Amino acid sequence: MRSPQQRLLMIIGGTAVLVLAVLVLLSPVGKKKTEHDQQHAQPNITDSQDNAADQQATKPAQPTGDGEQKTGEDQEIASLRASPEGEGMAAGELYALGVKLTGENKLVQARSVLSRALLSGRLSAAEANDAQTRLADLANETLFSSRVYDDDPYTFRYVVQPGDMLAKLEVRLQLHVPHILLREINGLKNDTIYAGQTLKMVRGPFHAVVDKSDLTMDIYLHREGLEKLFIARMPVGLGKDNGTPSGMWQVELGGKAVKPPWYPPPGSGLNGRIEYGDPNYAFGEKGLWIPLVGLDEDNKSFRGYGIHSTNKPETIGRTASLGCIRLRDENIEVVFALLYEKWSTVEVRP
Repeated sequence: MRSPQQRLLMIIGGTAVLVLAVLVLLSPVGKKKTEHDQQHAQPNITDSQDNAADQQATKPAQPTGDGEQKTGEDQEIASLRASPEGEGMAAGELYALGVKLTGENKLVQARSVLSRALLSGRLSAAEANDAQTRLADLANETLFSSRVYDDDPYTFRYVVQPGDMLAKLEVRLQLHVPHILLREINGLKNDTIYAGQTLKMVRGPFHAVVDKSDLTMDIYLHREGLEKLFIARMPVGLGKDNGTPSGMWQVELGGKAVKPPWYPPPGSGLNGRIEYGDPNYAFGEKGLWIPLVGLDEDNKSFRGYGIHSTNKPETIGRTASLGCIRLRDENIEVVFALLYEKWSTVEVRP
């Protein structure tokens, strides 16, 4: 048996050990160890939670400034939009990304990326043709339908105010597009609008590039501060014997007309004023005329030059006109609705 002194020493020793343990637990090291043990004592997360956590770790999110976050792919698109020519990605990679975004129904982003790919001039012929077709479809959906995409910098909703008139909204809002385009986009039968009505607006202007080498006209949408977008390509008829002058042109202010009289130029074999409905009327059944004025030193003196519908549709795709740019009926209607007086330019390339 232990003596009273031995039992007292054992009690003192046990108490000392207990006090030491308490001190360790209360120390920073002890706290960290306890927390670590508690974390590892929690139940394991499920596989789906684990995968989500892994994905979140591999795609770090960054603040966008409005409380939302961007994924890695969104950052890639944002980077592309910030780059004037899409540096850092080959044209074929941009094209593939645009096709992918189209399939994911990210139409505004797809439109941006595919336009960059096409405008680079580095796509194969097959890729370029497919990109043009896709971009025409994207323009119809994002620009020329009544739907407004919130991430589209080229469109916005406008609530009609008392006293507003459709023909004057384009000027007051500085849209730089013909009001007939707004009428068609919003499905209006005429120019009548009502206070409180919500309309889709498009920021312009649109521009055209005519290539004499392959007899085509490309339509673009380009507003200062926004990226250039390809809209459509269409065949044209041009002047025989290189009669269509090249250079930079502007749609004449106050000149666009429907069914105006036609004054045949010298060499046409016709004389005097020819009215709409005459078999010799050059502007055909549609009677649409878009006059152009030269912006270069060597084309400022040209008069009577422009884009028009034609009574000879068989000449589209050929050099057979008296010098003007001819379009088929279905195409001249589109161009007439897009090109805006003074603001829209037409570049004619050799």
